[in-house]
Amino acid sequence: MSLKGMGPRKDAIKVEHYKRASVRLYDVATAPKDNEVLVNTAKKTQDYVQKGSRILDREGILHITGNGPSCSRVVTVAEVLKKKYKKPGLKQNTKIKYIKTEDIWEPTKEGLDVLKVVKQTPAISITLETPSKSS
Repeated sequence: MSLKGMGPRKDAIKVEHYKRASVRLYDVATAPKDNEVLVNTAKKTQDYVQKGSRILDREGILHITGNGPSCSRVVTVAEVLKKKYKKPGLKQNTKIKYIKTEDIWEPTKEGLDVLKVVKQTPAISITLETPSKSS
């Protein structure tokens, strides 16, 4: 079978014919707590480690959270902090879940339907607690 002469279909629906109308997030915390570090890929890992270290010294409990591509960085920050605080009795609690997002795309051309795209993004939350503050 030859593919020569086969180009894009003339009746194909293109992304240019849609615009994003809204994004709906489910099960997402709105504002970080005082003892929480929200990790993303914009900053260096060392910045999160320093911030987490200050919170862990001050509060005794630290929540490190992130989703999507920053999940591995959350684990790295927690492991560096665990290595730094070699105290016996340091507790770790890890929660893994998926965050559901819905993207609504409205057509810019007549005759096309509204598209609803549902995505599941992985998320992780690691809690570190020092023995002095644990109950």
